[in-house]
Amino acid sequence: MREVPSDAIQRNEPLLGEQRDLFDILWDAIEAMDTMGICFIPLDKLEMARNPALVERALRGKDGVTQDKIPEVLDTICPKTSTKSSPSFFRILSILVLCQRTGYIQKFIDLGVNDSFLPFPELRRRVRTTHSDNTERQSVEEVNNRKLKEIFRDKSHWGRNELETFETHQWRAISPFLYRKRNSIPHFVLNSKDVLPFTRTGPGDLAGNKTEVLDENDNILLSGGFGDVDLVEIHPSHHDFSAKWQGRGSSKDSFALKRLRSINENDFKMEVKAFRKYDFNIHQHFIPLLATIEIVREGAIDNRGWKYALLFPKAQGNLTNLWERNFNNNSLSSALPWMAKQCFGLAGAVSRLHREQDTYKEEDHPIYGRHGDIKAANILWFLDPEVEGPYPWHLVIADFGLTEFHRNVSISLQTANRVKKTVSYQAPEFDVRGARISRRSDIWALGCTFLEFVTCYIEGFQAVSEEFPSCRGERDSRIMNFYEDKFYRIINDGQEAIIKPGVKDWISRLRDHPRCTPFLESFIDFIEEHMFQIVPKSRPTADEVVKKLEEFVKHGLRDRSFMEGNQRTDS
Repeated sequence: MREVPSDAIQRNEPLLGEQRDLFDILWDAIEAMDTMGICFIPLDKLEMARNPALVERALRGKDGVTQDKIPEVLDTICPKTSTKSSPSFFRILSILVLCQRTGYIQKFIDLGVNDSFLPFPELRRRVRTTHSDNTERQSVEEVNNRKLKEIFRDKSHWGRNELETFETHQWRAISPFLYRKRNSIPHFVLNSKDVLPFTRTGPGDLAGNKTEVLDENDNILLSGGFGDVDLVEIHPSHHDFSAKWQGRGSSKDSFALKRLRSINENDFKMEVKAFRKYDFNIHQHFIPLLATIEIVREGAIDNRGWKYALLFPKAQGNLTNLWERNFNNNSLSSALPWMAKQCFGLAGAVSRLHREQDTYKEEDHPIYGRHGDIKAANILWFLDPEVEGPYPWHLVIADFGLTEFHRNVSISLQTANRVKKTVSYQAPEFDVRGARISRRSDIWALGCTFLEFVTCYIEGFQAVSEEFPSCRGERDSRIMNFYEDKFYRIINDGQEAIIKPGVKDWISRLRDHPRCTPFLESFIDFIEEHMFQIVPKSRPTADEVVKKLEEFVKHGLRDRSFMEGNQRTDS
């Protein structure tokens, strides 16, 4: 049984009405959850089975224990003092109350069968081995055949229907409590019958946007470590994730659950490798991983359709959303120091991810230690809990992990729409014959994202979303009636690549704009002359990008005119 951290939930001591009893409270909780299609009893309601007045009333009921046993049983279930290691019986008592077999709690206590033994194996008058959940549940083998037969031997009280009812309620009563300890990412291993404590769920993304389910033909680009994201709400009594992980303004019970499509354990381990090495939080410009979940079932995944999942805080949105809501062609020049610091932080996050590869001899190993899909949609924003003022937004990199997806894949007409969203920021080496994909491919994509950021500040969101893509749009010769908007063009039968003329023209347009400050001009120069080098090894490393942006930030702190130029007013 998953034990709840001792400080996670306060003792529930309700005001009791004359007609209110434990059965009513638990049954009302089941009915309330059932109306939402949810099959668990919230922990704050189960905790009522630790309330001395409610428990005593239940024990004195017609299906309770004998009068002389009440004080002893009451003291066991509701001890005046207890420690973390003390056995609990409130879940079993709740199940028995719902089964209207309250008096049987005496047998459970006498045989030492407490909450930690839940769930029992299938109650069919036989015992089979079930999986441990990797926390503090005792082995089900300890609930041996003799003990189960002793508890459930009276067929007049425990017929087939009654045993099925017990089993149904036991799964309702053990929905897990999810938590996150400092410097540790917990891994919850659950039975296929375990009910996750979600009060609401629906398709979405890590940015908190609701999305439609992708077409089957999109699967080619979502294989490997990629998966589907659900926006979920966890019942408040079933988690203790603090605002530290979520940012100011986040709904404290709203999260993003990424369900991996792969059921391979190695794929899962690669997905979480970087998260486990660093205790990420939003101030490191990485989205923090709160917990991982594994569903165990013999021989197959369960009917949820997934085996592994990752739980993240739900962001307020992605960078594209932020641009659309807050940036137009009259954006305040005072936003530039914030923009410079955030770009510096994002580059630092990429640099840290790239250092994951330091243990490999080949500097440009094609698989490990790169993000592989840097773009504005994969950069999320939170309201920084430590920042007040007009620019409280904190940017974090998300959606990194398995890179098997990032191998060059064949493109089909059926996946063209999905591909267009995926390859806009890809580096020339994806298309140049014989070229190798490496960490420097991330630098190209980061440069594309930075150039869009500059564009949004200078000319507004419409320029980013419509005008700039149109300037670099060209027909893709490989796919009929498909226009791609990559930043380069392949020439000489795939042997070489060049920056598209439309991109060069756009960069010149930004430089000549009256809102282009010395900082922005220097930033644009660095993007064009270094990050947009066609040959990967000619591009800077992520560390070198960090150093250059640090120079810009420090220069701006020394000289405000470098950062903000001579713009008098932005209205």
